[in-house]
Amino acid sequence: MVQENDWLGGFIKKIRESKNGDKLFRLTPLLTDLDQVNDYTSESHHGSLQQQQIDNAELRAHTEITLKLIEEI
Repeated sequence: MVQENDWLGGFIKKIRESKNGDKLFRLTPLLTDLDQVNDYTSESHHGSLQQQQIDNAELRAHTEITLKLIEEI
């Protein structure tokens, strides 16, 4: 199951590895959105803090995806 110190990527991996009947299996339809949020929040997407520039439209889109995921989960 999900541990307190799991990162989003680890949570996604657990969903991917889940099998029908597992608690996390019901979340497999959300993997595309979870991957998008994980990619957006990763260091590789933003680069270093000195180079980080937030695009408001992109931030809004990913915030909406995140809120939708919270409702689904």
